[in-house]
Amino acid sequence: MAEDFNPFGTQNTSVEYDTNSQIENNEDFVSQLDNTVDTVQDEEPKRTYSNAELKNPQTITVDIQDKETPILVLFGPPAVGKTMTLIRLAQYLDDHGFTIKSNRSFRPSYDENYTDMCEKFNDLLYDRYAAEKTDGLNFMLLYVYHNGRPILQILEAPGEHYYNPNDRNEPKGQFLPYIQNIINSKNRKIWLYLTEPDWKDREDRTKYAKKIFTMKRLGGNNDKSIILFNKVDKKDEFFGAQGNLNIGQVEKYIKGAYPSLLESFKNTNPITSLWKPFKYIIVPFQTGTYEEVMLDNKLVKSYTKGNDKYPAMLWECIRKIIKG
Repeated sequence: MAEDFNPFGTQNTSVEYDTNSQIENNEDFVSQLDNTVDTVQDEEPKRTYSNAELKNPQTITVDIQDKETPILVLFGPPAVGKTMTLIRLAQYLDDHGFTIKSNRSFRPSYDENYTDMCEKFNDLLYDRYAAEKTDGLNFMLLYVYHNGRPILQILEAPGEHYYNPNDRNEPKGQFLPYIQNIINSKNRKIWLYLTEPDWKDREDRTKYAKKIFTMKRLGGNNDKSIILFNKVDKKDEFFGAQGNLNIGQVEKYIKGAYPSLLESFKNTNPITSLWKPFKYIIVPFQTGTYEEVMLDNKLVKSYTKGNDKYPAMLWECIRKIIKG
């Protein structure tokens, strides 16, 4: 069973879920798109990697100058929602009195794409086209400030550097040097492992679970883990007749869909394992709703943020870990 922390603040595995507050299609918003002056412009792709990095990914570099502030690392393959999870969590924190700032020094100056994303990031938090405009985001390191003090760094890197489903050699037994440097950094780390329903096939999910096991093996003893189950709204079976979200059903699904994943989090302490056999927290999540619309004769993806309940649950887990 999961670690004895219930992000819903209840003793059972069912929580109240207000179906009336779920995000619905906003017809008025869609009808106004033709009148908006905010358009998605075609831009020339900006440079991300140096020639040396393109030739040899082993030379990719990142720089975490702050060795004290804890780091939340978003871990997952391409297209599982890491970037929009980052956007949604940052939106929530910005709305609740925290200050969000991008760290310009994380990537070298030749990474024009990173510099551009850093300049735009805070504006993108409330952009209806955030999903479209962050499609090319590869790296990001954010600071979360509270009362002027940094309390968390949030790190995103390309999904294919964690697990690449198109690489027949996966699951590899090692990561690129820059990821290994993140693993070895002195910062306290929280690994946010992204999963979702119906991702790829069982073979890919099994391999991805093995890659997570590799990360767990390489990580520090004090590292903490959260299993984020994204797109939870895509499965009716997770909700009861009254719209209650049942986290027990989510955990059961993960056990079946991602073979051996939860075994990676077995508590090996001979004493605490007697009452806490596993050390993981499962957090169901939803970023929002997406719709393809025509804008300036171009098909673009619009985004409406989801219920605050989901980032609130995630932040509560992170906050408890930070506080220790």
